[in-house]
Amino acid sequence: MDRSKESAVEGSVTAGSEAAGSEAGGSDFLQLDIGRAPAGGRTDWLADRLRAAIADGTLAVGSRLPASRVLAAELRVSRGLVTEAYQRLAETGQVAGRGRAGTVVVAAPATGGQPPTGPPRSALPDPADPFGTREWGALVDALRAAPGRIDLSPGAPDLAAFPRTAWLQAERRVLAELTPADFGYGNPQGTPALREAIVGWLAQNRGIRADPEEVVVVAGVAQALGLLAQVLRAEGVRNVAVEDPGSLGTRRQLEHGGMSILPVPVDGGGIDTAALAAGPAQAVVLTPAHQFPTGVVLDGERRRELLRWAEAGGVVIEDDYDAEHRYDRAPVPALRALLPEAVCYTGSVSKLLAPALRLGWLLVPPRRLDAVIEAKRYADLGNPVLAQLVLARLMASGELERHLRFVRRRHRARRDAMLRAIAAELPGARVHGAAAGLHLMVTFEGADAEGIDDTALAAAALDLGVKAHPLSWHRITPGPAGLVLGYAAGSVGEIEEGVATLGTALRALRGSRATPGAPGHAGPAPGHAGPRRATPGRAGPALCPRRARAGRAPAREKFFGNGGNLPGTRASCGGEGRDPAPPQPTVENHREEPEARPAVRPQGGGPRRCRRLRGPRAGRSGLRRPGASASPTAPAPAPATTAPSTAPSVVPSAPKPQPSVSLPPGTKPSASPSSVPSVSPSAAPNGTPTAVPSAAPATPGEPELAHTGSSATTAALGAGAAVLITAGAATLYTVRRRANG
Repeated sequence: MDRSKESAVEGSVTAGSEAAGSEAGGSDFLQLDIGRAPAGGRTDWLADRLRAAIADGTLAVGSRLPASRVLAAELRVSRGLVTEAYQRLAETGQVAGRGRAGTVVVAAPATGGQPPTGPPRSALPDPADPFGTREWGALVDALRAAPGRIDLSPGAPDLAAFPRTAWLQAERRVLAELTPADFGYGNPQGTPALREAIVGWLAQNRGIRADPEEVVVVAGVAQALGLLAQVLRAEGVRNVAVEDPGSLGTRRQLEHGGMSILPVPVDGGGIDTAALAAGPAQAVVLTPAHQFPTGVVLDGERRRELLRWAEAGGVVIEDDYDAEHRYDRAPVPALRALLPEAVCYTGSVSKLLAPALRLGWLLVPPRRLDAVIEAKRYADLGNPVLAQLVLARLMASGELERHLRFVRRRHRARRDAMLRAIAAELPGARVHGAAAGLHLMVTFEGADAEGIDDTALAAAALDLGVKAHPLSWHRITPGPAGLVLGYAAGSVGEIEEGVATLGTALRALRGSRATPGAPGHAGPAPGHAGPRRATPGRAGPALCPRRARAGRAPAREKFFGNGGNLPGTRASCGGEGRDPAPPQPTVENHREEPEARPAVRPQGGGPRRCRRLRGPRAGRSGLRRPGASASPTAPAPAPATTAPSTAPSVVPSAPKPQPSVSLPPGTKPSASPSSVPSVSPSAAPNGTPTAVPSAAPATPGEPELAHTGSSATTAALGAGAAVLITAGAATLYTVRRRANG
């Protein structure tokens, strides 16, 4: 029997089959096929393929090459062939070995090849000029990508306060409890755990009673609006009313969903329900708890009118924007709690935790619930399950509530800082919506608005490194110029610097610097020196925004906040100073809670720390100045000082024996700098050491002390310094020099 053919058929390894297998070897890495390599030139072929991939950018700098053993096994070649190809690239400086990190691409040759294909440059956002386009998507992307030192754009929460530790702990517990089946495709409506947690959260914080089956977990409010637009369009609803001014993103999202937008004006009581009822709108999207961007609350009478309009067949879409971020007012009930069968309610954790989570909820009346779930299924099959379960645990454990209380304090302090900065840097501006939310709307009206284009102002501020939204972005019909400034994402220092930069840009835009006493300028608040004015001919951008205010000591303001009683520091705008907004409780009576600052002892008060006496260290044979003789009887020179009228007195440091040092009557100080009176314990009959003149020439004003035994140690420590005298082994005396006895 010929078993060789049988083994070949069964797939045993032979010389011929090995060669055939080698020719068929290939790797997913760069789609390498060793069968295309010429015979006898496989190493050159592999090196050339790697070199070409580096040159055309397929292997970018920092890319990691496969391990030589792995690539050799995939290509079915010897490891030495791959190692040799890597070595050739290393010799040309294109790759380098990183030990356990493998072989990494470190350099790519400059080539004159064609650039990568892509959309034309005109279709891409221009970060250098984000205000030069009217396309909303490109406009927002360009502003976000534009370089800037400070970002005062609205809609961004305090991302630095994200509860990383609590999130990580909750995620670990969730992973420990998940079963293998939980990692499969989830319910497009959302996990039951998160829907139950959302129902509990809304019941406690917004007064909404709902069933978990009415909740649809969505990827933020933007997706909720898109799903509702799709469902309503299928029902024949085309005309949707929006608030004017209102959110630019909401308006564009509805337009993308095929809706016709009808603006309805907003005043101090919220959306004008009379204008809404008189128009052809079939649905309305509004923010009743904290209207964006004005910050007003929909009052009670208009709420009742809106509910009557909804009962007549209108569709109300309630965006509960910034409802949980309130500071100076009582909570406002949600419309969904008053008429659940006619209100579609949506919210998210984008402003509470982070927009990157893409987690929100949509409460839909029963007659539209199935259609919304169907639209969600075909949109993305549901949100990621793991993030849903972690958020559900944070809600159920109370961590989310604790985080809300924490960020409220931080947001309040930053809002107060922005109000103070606006009062100082934007005189004549009017502030809206300070009682709640994460932003302020600033308008310029009357004489102060002459010649102001808010888009040009925002563009000028961006040139100085500060990002802000012009109010005209969020308007459909013309209105007063203004800015929408977010304060949640920046520190107090960044807010002050950013608003100061806006003031610089505003003065440059007006063409002249505002001066005290000019129209529209109320003057600095009492105790405040006011902003420093630029000298004629000096360009505004050259001024440092943080130091463009008189009397501003950065270190003092850092530690003392509003300045207190320190001269030359900023006074609070809440009391005796000029109000940053029209008389309204939300601005005048807001309670300021500055961020925690390190406690510092005020200047000019409090105890002073004692300064250590500086002098030579004590040697084994006693204290002596450098250069003095080591002999116990050698005199130690003392520095020249004014001659005392009397000899130095000795102050005992212990209650027992209290000797005194004095010169004998008629004795004058030594005339030589090297001659000092010596202290001898036996000079007095009562055992008190007495200073006696030395035999060396004396110099007036230069008394000198020398010890005559190993038990007495003396040293002169300079003018006004202390002299340590040791009489015996246990007595310490402090001798101080006095100018007049």
